[in-house]
Amino acid sequence: SPKAAIMSPTMVTAARHDILPDVKFGMVLAPREGQTDPTVVTAEFYRAVIDAARQVADVVIVDTQIVEDHDTSTLIDGVAIPLVRSNGGWAVAVADASLPGVDNTRLHIDKFGVGPERMMFLVNKMTADSPLSQEILQRTMGVKATIMGTVPLDEEVVTLTNRGQFSNDFEPMGRLLSAILLRVTGNPACQRAEKVE
Repeated sequence: SPKAAIMSPTMVTAARHDILPDVKFGMVLAPREGQTDPTVVTAEFYRAVIDAARQVADVVIVDTQIVEDHDTSTLIDGVAIPLVRSNGGWAVAVADASLPGVDNTRLHIDKFGVGPERMMFLVNKMTADSPLSQEILQRTMGVKATIMGTVPLDEEVVTLTNRGQFSNDFEPMGRLLSAILLRVTGNPACQRAEKVE
C-alpha cells in the first residue's frame, strides 16, 4: 500500500532522540538497499506514494539523487519530470559553487522542459573564492530558471545536521527555503520574518 510508506509527524518524532524537538512534517524514506532496482520499486509506485502523500499534505517535496546522464532509478525521468511538466509541480535545481557544476546543472534543467516560472535554481556551498558572480549566474541560468540565491559553505550546517536540527535554522538556508515555499504555495505564512538587530 502506498499509504503505508508514509510516516506521520508523530512517527518521525518518535524515531528521534528525546532531546530533539518535535517535527511537523511526515516523510517517506528512500528504498532500502536491495530495493533500488527500478523493477522492484517502479516509477509507478513512486508516483502512487506521491499521490497518497498529496492526499494528506499541503506540500509534497520529492528530494531526488544527483541527476545523471542516465537515470537508472527512474525517479527523474519517470517521476520528477512528468510531475513538473504536467501536474503543476515545481523544481529546484541545486549546483555547487563551480562553473562546471553550474554548466552541468544548466544542461539537466533542459530535460524538464519548463521555464523560470516553475524552475528555480540555487547555488550551495558558495565560497569567497568561487568564480561565480550574480552576473554570471544571471547570464548562464536566468533564461532557464528563477535564481533564488546562494548558500555559503559553512560548518554550522554540518553541526546542525549532526545535532538532528534542520538547515532552516541556518539563516541563509532558511531564508531561501522560505522564499521557495512562498513562491510555490503563495501562502503568506511562508514569508520569513526579518530579524531586527
